[in-house]
Amino acid sequence: MEPRTGNPVGKELHLRMDHMEEVRVVAHALSSDVRLRILAMIGATSMNVNEIARELGAPVSTTALNIQVLERAGLVSCEMQPGTRGAMKMCVRGIDRVHISLSPTPRGERRVWECEMPVGCYALVGGVQPTCGMANRNCKMNADDDPRSFYRPNHFEADLLWMRAGFVEYHFPPADVPLNRVDFLELSFEACSETLGHNNRWPSSIYVEINGQRLGVWHCEGDFGGRRGQLNPPWWDATNTQFGQLKTWRVDRHRTYLDGDALSNVNLEKIHLNHEQDHIRVRIGVQEEEGHTGGMNLFGDHFGDFPQGLILRAGYYTA
Repeated sequence: MEPRTGNPVGKELHLRMDHMEEVRVVAHALSSDVRLRILAMIGATSMNVNEIARELGAPVSTTALNIQVLERAGLVSCEMQPGTRGAMKMCVRGIDRVHISLSPTPRGERRVWECEMPVGCYALVGGVQPTCGMANRNCKMNADDDPRSFYRPNHFEADLLWMRAGFVEYHFPPADVPLNRVDFLELSFEACSETLGHNNRWPSSIYVEINGQRLGVWHCEGDFGGRRGQLNPPWWDATNTQFGQLKTWRVDRHRTYLDGDALSNVNLEKIHLNHEQDHIRVRIGVQEEEGHTGGMNLFGDHFGDFPQGLILRAGYYTA
């Protein structure tokens, strides 16, 4: 049986040269004497950032930056806990042993499957709250700020949809992909926050789930405007949301990455891909943070800056 990888419960991390970016991130984290001392310190017990800085004799700001490097590599896990003077960041080592194989694992032919889904072709929708609506390249569709419009048959025509709260779920057909031999899934889409008009400083927490497993949360800075989106049709008002950011979520055998940075310890094993599945469920939604829901815009290939809908890729090896 292949060892479990990238899993803090197992306390082991197995890396191969097939995944050079992961090796590079971990090697960088281990290349500093200060970071090695931090790992040695928190091996037996959790410590907060101030305690670690005091033990190191280093500034808190420098210590925090080094902890972020270790956290991105998946070697340290941190969480906020209440303290006597407010919340404090507690750190614990998530990995005890790192194994790096310098020889790539011999496999069959490498292939990548890709499927693009228009943003309007969702299979499920729920929890939608105003401000909300959708548009295609020719006009706004249905009535603004009416969540019921998301259930109308013409939603398949949408090239842009927006909501203050809620989610949409897409069902991707894996076709002839051998899901038991997939070694990564990658999802990319253009998105931003949602408020009335636009506001470049309107934060939102946008999450992605695959097969019911939450990969993590992207903290978007705003509902972007101030210049026209490169693909927006001429009739689209300049005061509206104009463009988003292209975000890439990648899950492999070890963990989840967002735009190349480690995001969570969710790996392919936790997504439960199997050959009996007739579709892969991808849900994108708005997470409430401290009573605030910052909404989301999802851009298709006729709005925003990037000519695409939602693109799902799967890398796999033939037998």
